[in-house]
Amino acid sequence: MKIIEMKYIKISIIILLFVLLPIQSSVVDVKINVSNENNEIEVLSIYEVAEIITGAPANILRAIAITESNENDDAVGDDGISRGRMQLNELYHDERVMKYGEYNPFNSLGSVVIAGFLFMDNLVRLGDIDKAIAAHRQGVNGVRKYGASEWYVNRVKSNL
Repeated sequence: MKIIEMKYIKISIIILLFVLLPIQSSVVDVKINVSNENNEIEVLSIYEVAEIITGAPANILRAIAITESNENDDAVGDDGISRGRMQLNELYHDERVMKYGEYNPFNSLGSVVIAGFLFMDNLVRLGDIDKAIAAHRQGVNGVRKYGASEWYVNRVKSNL
């Protein structure tokens, strides 16, 4: 019973934080303190929070963030199309909002959570971790048409 109660408290805190995060965030890393079964303090990174919310591995999400922007929340690339820590291609913003809810690509946690949802969708659609990593850069159709970009996958893996 105690473990279940702590799990609900942990999830409630994470959901509350995600909902209450400011739309514009210059925070480099968000950490959440929660109690675990042993009444100790546990510190979670934004990647670990995103893993709890989406199921995407925290270490892969962080490696993608390092590869894409060196974890810079204000990064802008591809002539302004790719934005934030995860360099989310904003040509697909409306589609993502319809599927996952509103987000700001410059918000640390919000962008990592969206990238986590995308990673898990890509993993289901492509059936392979390397292909799901490549799809962050190429998209699912790009991976299917041209194969996974080995240099990108290797670069992400070097940041694990």
